[in-house]
Amino acid sequence: MARSTPFRRGSPILSNEVMYAQLRAQGRDVTFRRVPTANHSLVPEGGSFPQVQPEYDAIMRWFAQR
Repeated sequence: MARSTPFRRGSPILSNEVMYAQLRAQGRDVTFRRVPTANHSLVPEGGSFPQVQPEYDAIMRWFAQR
C-alpha cells in the first residue's frame, strides 16, 4: 500500500493504517509505505519524479516478487 500524508479533508492515511493492521492480523502479505508530502502520484507538490524514484522502484520490486 502506498499512500501520502493526510489530506486537508479528513485523514485517509488513517483508513490505510487500519486496513494494513487488519490484513496483517489475517496473516496477509502486505507492505505499507508512507511517503511524506506526496500526493496521489507520489510526487511531492512542486517536486520532481527523481525525488520519488526509490519509492516507485520499491513498489515495482514488491510486484516482481509476487
